[in-house]
Amino acid sequence: MICPSCGHEIDDDAAFCTECGARIDQPAAPEPDEPAPAKKRPLSVAQKAAIAGLVVALLAGGGGAGYYFGAYVPGQRRAAAQKLADERAHVNVRVKIAVSVDGWDTATGASRLPVHVTGTSADGDVDEVQYVASDGTGIVLIPGTYDIVVAASPIAADGSLFDVPSQRASLTVGADTDVDPDSPDVPATPDEVAPLPDTDYDSTGDVAVTLTPADMTTVTDDQIAEAKRYASQDPQAAAGSADQLASSATAKRDDAVAQKKTAEEEAARKKAAEEAAAKKQQAMGDLVSRALSTNYDDGTRSDGIDSTSFKFDRKQTSNGAGPFLDHRDGFWTVKIYSGDEATSRAVALYAFKQGVGSSLLHKENWPSIDADGQGIAVVGIYGSKDEAAAGTKELEAAGIPYDKVIFTGPRSGTSGRV
Repeated sequence: MICPSCGHEIDDDAAFCTECGARIDQPAAPEPDEPAPAKKRPLSVAQKAAIAGLVVALLAGGGGAGYYFGAYVPGQRRAAAQKLADERAHVNVRVKIAVSVDGWDTATGASRLPVHVTGTSADGDVDEVQYVASDGTGIVLIPGTYDIVVAASPIAADGSLFDVPSQRASLTVGADTDVDPDSPDVPATPDEVAPLPDTDYDSTGDVAVTLTPADMTTVTDDQIAEAKRYASQDPQAAAGSADQLASSATAKRDDAVAQKKTAEEEAARKKAAEEAAAKKQQAMGDLVSRALSTNYDDGTRSDGIDSTSFKFDRKQTSNGAGPFLDHRDGFWTVKIYSGDEATSRAVALYAFKQGVGSSLLHKENWPSIDADGQGIAVVGIYGSKDEAAAGTKELEAAGIPYDKVIFTGPRSGTSGRV
C-alpha cells in the first residue's frame, strides 16, 4: 500500500504511515462467513525471548539497524503523535454554564433546561439538543466552536414556565492538537496511546442563561406542549415525569387565569362603585348650587303668612312630596324626602350655610323606612324650645330616630335620620 500523504510504501494493514505518521483509513473488513477463530494465546516468555534474539541478530547484520532506527522508530513516533492529536480532538469535555433562574430546581423535580447546540468540531457540523441542570452542568462536547441558545422553557416542580430568551452565546472548547513527535508525552508506538479521560471546562464566564418566570395567565397550550415535548426527550428524565409536570403547568395556568378574572371583576365593581360615588357627589354639588341660587318662588299664603317654596325637583313618596323648604315668621322648617344619600348631604350642606351647624346631617348611608324604598332625612329648625320639642315628637311619631336637639340663639333644632 502507498501512503496517500507522502507516497511511502507501507503495510496493507497499517493504521499510520511509518514515514510521515499520517493516519490511514482502512476499508471496513467484510463480514466473515465462518465464525471468528478463537483468540490466539499470548506468547510465552521463552517465545518472546527467541523473537527478541532473532531481531537482535538481524539488526546485527548492519543495514537493518539503519532502517529500524532511521525510519521505523521515527515513523512509529509520528504515528503515535498523530493518534494522540486525534484523541485530544475527540476528548469529551463536560461544559458548565452559568444559569440564573428563580423557582427552578432540578433537584426538586423540575425538568432540565433544553439548549440547542450548533457549531463545528473535528467530526464536522454539530446540530443537537442537550440538557442543563439548575447547577449549570449537563452539556458534553468535544473540542470545537459552538453557539448555544435556549430551545424551550423547562417546567418547574410547581408547574411554572419561564420566558425563553432569544440570545445566543458563543463557546470555544479548545484542544492542543499540535503534538510534537519528539515530546516526552508521545509514546513510542500508536498502540501505546491510551484513550483520554473526560475533562471539565467552566464556561460560566462565557455562557450565561437568565430565565424569568412567565406570566402564567398568558401561557398557551402550545407552550406547555412544547415544554413537555422537550422534557420527555431528555435521556435522564424519569418515566412519566414530563406528563406530570405538564399537568401541573396546565393546572397552574388555569388557576392564574381564574384569579386574574376574579381580580378584574373586583376591579370593575370597585370602579363602578367609585363612578357611582362620583356621580352622587356631582348630584350633591348640583343640588347645593341650586340651593344657593336665587331660584325661589316668593308668595303669600292665603292666611297672609310669608311662604317661600324651594324649587327642587319634586319626588312623590309615601311620606309626601319633597324636597321642601318652608320659611315662616323668621325661621325655617326643612323637610326632605330623599331617595339617595347625595340629596341628604346637599340639604345638610345647605343648612350649614344657613348657620345651623354642620353636624346635623353629615351622616353616611341613610337607610330606608318607607314602602317604596326612599330614604328620608329631616331637619327641623324651630323658633322655640316648645316647637323643637314638638318637632322631636313628630320625628318619634314617624319612627325616625334623631341625633340631638341644637339651640341656635332663639332657635332650636333637631336633626333626624332613618
